[in-house]
Amino acid sequence: MPRRAASLLASAAGSAAAAALVAAGTAAAAPKPVTVVTGDTFALAGTHVVCSVQVSRTALPGQTVVGCSLATGSRAIAGSYAVAIGTRGDVAIARVRPDRSAKVIYRRRPQVARAQAGRRYTVGVGTFVFVSGNDLTCSATRSAFGQTVSCFRFDLKLSAARARSYGVAISDRIAYVVRFDAKGRNPVLVRRVDQP
Repeated sequence: MPRRAASLLASAAGSAAAAALVAAGTAAAAPKPVTVVTGDTFALAGTHVVCSVQVSRTALPGQTVVGCSLATGSRAIAGSYAVAIGTRGDVAIARVRPDRSAKVIYRRRPQVARAQAGRRYTVGVGTFVFVSGNDLTCSATRSAFGQTVSCFRFDLKLSAARARSYGVAISDRIAYVVRFDAKGRNPVLVRRVDQP
């Protein structure tokens, strides 16, 4: 199973090159990529996965993060896990408490963002989400774990994830962190938790 988790982000990183071309207007594909800004959210259709782009107000003041959790409506599901990745590549997995606060259980550098007002998008499998003004990229894919949102830092020159960077992913079934190799490929599973 850990290889499946790692291969999910590997395929997302490999496909991100094509998505970058689409965003640059040099290729056409469906569905259309979505570009989000700080304060926006996006939800993966047919799942409980909701992600938001926020400026961290906790351990990484001023750093933009993409935080994803399982939610019903606008509230995180107590007992589930959330993932986050920052513009500097910091990653975290957190457990959602009954009061909807988050307890970080794994981190490379602390970061968990809280929601702010902004636009909300619903995305489907095959959609890439680019965070405006930085290299954070998310993709919606289908795998053995169900529909999943994977987020990572994308290096346009490598057409892959940034070398030796981390990535996060979340679905209704799992949440995990991977680390990419020196070429931005071949992710290795660092931490995985199963959703309740």
